[in-house]
Amino acid sequence: MPPKLDSMAASDSDDTKKSKGKEKEKAREATSGDRDRNVPASEDHFPKERTERDLSIRMALRQAGYDVSKLKDGAELDEAARGLLKAKTTRTRVVVRAWPRDPKGKYITPDNTQPGKTTSSGVQLWGATIYDFFRVRRIPDLPSLSTLTTGSKLAAWMRKHGEEKYAGDEMEWTTLEEDPKELSPFDIAKLFGPMDVKIAKGRLGSPMPPVDVTDETNQGGCVRSNEAPEEERETGEENKKEKEAACDDEEDRKEDGMGDVRIHTTPQPNAAAQPRPQIPFDLSSYPAPWPIVPFTYPAPNLENYIPLNRLPKKLVVHDPWNLLSAKDYYLDDDEENEPLDWTGEPDITHVYELKLSQGAIKRLEAEEAEIEKEKAKLKEGLGDSYVRKQGFLIRPTQTQPGPIEPPVYVVHSPPPEPEPVEEAHLYISPSHSAGRGNHSIVYKAEWEVPRSMLLPHTLCRECVMKDIEEILKEQDGEDGSKKKACWKEKSARLERVEHVKPGVSISLVAEGQDFETNDGKTTRKKVDKNADIYNISPGEVYSKMEFEGPVRPIETRVSWVSPDAPYSARCSHMKTARPYPPTTKVVVMAKLSLQYDKHLAVEAHNYQKFPKHFFEHWNGLNLLPPLHDPTPVGAVVPQFYGYYIPVGANQGTDHKENTDDDDDPEQTDTDSNSTTRRVSTRSERKPYLSPIMLLENCGVPLNPNDLNIDDKNECAALYYRFHCAGWVHGSIAQRNILVQPGPLTVSPSVRGKSTSEGEGQLSFRLIDFGRSCPLSSDNRSGAEEEMSVSYLFGHMGY
Repeated sequence: MPPKLDSMAASDSDDTKKSKGKEKEKAREATSGDRDRNVPASEDHFPKERTERDLSIRMALRQAGYDVSKLKDGAELDEAARGLLKAKTTRTRVVVRAWPRDPKGKYITPDNTQPGKTTSSGVQLWGATIYDFFRVRRIPDLPSLSTLTTGSKLAAWMRKHGEEKYAGDEMEWTTLEEDPKELSPFDIAKLFGPMDVKIAKGRLGSPMPPVDVTDETNQGGCVRSNEAPEEERETGEENKKEKEAACDDEEDRKEDGMGDVRIHTTPQPNAAAQPRPQIPFDLSSYPAPWPIVPFTYPAPNLENYIPLNRLPKKLVVHDPWNLLSAKDYYLDDDEENEPLDWTGEPDITHVYELKLSQGAIKRLEAEEAEIEKEKAKLKEGLGDSYVRKQGFLIRPTQTQPGPIEPPVYVVHSPPPEPEPVEEAHLYISPSHSAGRGNHSIVYKAEWEVPRSMLLPHTLCRECVMKDIEEILKEQDGEDGSKKKACWKEKSARLERVEHVKPGVSISLVAEGQDFETNDGKTTRKKVDKNADIYNISPGEVYSKMEFEGPVRPIETRVSWVSPDAPYSARCSHMKTARPYPPTTKVVVMAKLSLQYDKHLAVEAHNYQKFPKHFFEHWNGLNLLPPLHDPTPVGAVVPQFYGYYIPVGANQGTDHKENTDDDDDPEQTDTDSNSTTRRVSTRSERKPYLSPIMLLENCGVPLNPNDLNIDDKNECAALYYRFHCAGWVHGSIAQRNILVQPGPLTVSPSVRGKSTSEGEGQLSFRLIDFGRSCPLSSDNRSGAEEEMSVSYLFGHMGY
């Protein structure tokens, strides 16, 4: 039988009772929101078999002031209950559990507190679910004072101070809690495959019309125009010569009576016959129908974290409408939602370079040094532990427990180190404007990058297995006669092991009893024998064969394959129906700076100083003061994809950039022998080209009036997490919070504002850090911001 944990606190602590009247009043005044609030479509009655979802509904209704005694088996939810579940004022992420204390136990103080489970942010109050948060009395015999905390912290404190027996069920519960783990956005590689197939079949995107890239008079808007950098043109000339040489070879074959022989024959071991590598942004590497006209198909949003040392060093910006001048570009009403004809404009390109701050460069150097140390340690340990990290075990064919010969353990080299990304292309259009502020203009842009920047190297499992089979024949002989005695001896063993995953259930304590103690005596709340049992997770019993003993290591000769490897170099298992180009397109936000403004440079500088956990998504929830309700632990800020400045060009300002960490980055252009600013003359100035900051597309600015109380708490928590990390935002406003459908861990096609699970409806992110700075020592700025956040989300008096 799965354990039943009877620790749910159905009674209110004193401070909760005081606010219950207000909560009831809010619930009565609540109206249905613009979107469903955690109400499954099939929810017409309260079921007999209760789940965690049903418990969440019960607690939400109870906190909203609803009489939960009406929730009998099979009873339909009345109109009032359904209305409350949809109401914007109904809280669903509420701490409802209480932790019992020894009435004579020690005080829990800041000095003797114990650490619990945390994410990389170090925020102390983390729980895997809402049921991993508790109210507890710091002073056991003081009923009027309770504190919100987590089970992992309390369990550590109880073990140290000997109070485990007073909270046996709760202690058992904490052993079942999931550990913190970082979550990744949906695998973008799963989006590229179907997209490439549709493009190849002509179902997606418009092919770029054929243009002679060597024609110096061409202004037809080719994706790689003749205005590309000089080194690209040189590469094009080399490719042209290679093609001419190939044509000469074909003519020779025709003269020899071999006119039907194809040029691309099966590759031979000699170097001359090896497949020509695909070169990003080299037109000869792009099979038809590529290249595709920009903005003619919905490219996926890039949501992955990209380390600074993996960002492209050079950015070729395609700007037919001169948007880099950062001036307003007005469209007619009928053009605002329609893509402009990219092929009808000259393809004007500008070359930019990645600009990293000095602080970011120092951090990269330190990180690379640490990586080299780890590699050195790994090379020292060439024993069994090293082997197991670099391969996989071939499962024995034997199905019954007992002794077996040592199974084969396939050893392979680690995947190649990612190569630096030298170049990427950016496409911007006035029909994809995302907004304009007092200091900047933002466009939704297409970013074309090498596939190797986003996709990993792969090792073909089928080829590895075939290679191992051939090696075994070579070593053991066709009939096994040459097999060594040590590999024939049954020195390993298979065992059938049963695994039991206990089910977890919760039952409610009786209503109306005192909180844990009564007149100094322990009075555990009694579980109502007729109370509902809520199954939080089902139990599971399963068995599997497990191996123990020595292995036979065999190193495979199969190599890793790069994601941009030429089509002809891929094995039959990894070849797609059609070849695809070495680059792919994703959607990012391109933020441009108005002339003479330094906010964008400051913001880019801040992005490079932010701690990594600002960009990370984690499971579970955090509880951050002054909030009383836990909130999800998503990323705080958009992913940062680089700050780029024009190559060899005046940026059109009277300033140059200073990216020293000791000073705010600002654009200054001064005479080295003068302390006054030097203003360029009109004849010296070139047309203004804005610097570019590339960011993740995180949605649209929110309206707090459209949010429910849980969403408002989550948005406020972003600011409080920002403060916890030692930062002040500097511009508290609703326009500086973006919202989009979530969760980001699922495919974009199924993200939405309402799901049957009732969680992860929306994803939020802070933006606009041109005024952000480290928290001051006197904390005045942090306190002022906290007050502003409370006003913005209506937490005053909360």
